[in-house]
Amino acid sequence: MEVSASLREFGCEQNLLSRPDGSASFVQGDTSVMAGVYGPAEVKVSKEIYDRATVEVLIQPKVGLA
Repeated sequence: MEVSASLREFGCEQNLLSRPDGSASFVQGDTSVMAGVYGPAEVKVSKEIYDRATVEVLIQPKVGLA
């Protein structure tokens, strides 16, 4: 089996989405990912933990691929 050592074409664009605080799209070959960042948001006092941070990641397939 032969493995190609060449790099696939890479691309990146920023601020493509209007609602998030930030967004980016990354493409390499036939693989693409789009990400949006929302926040920071205020935490309820009852859920506040001073020595920790939380990052929530939601993964959704492109429409029609579920």
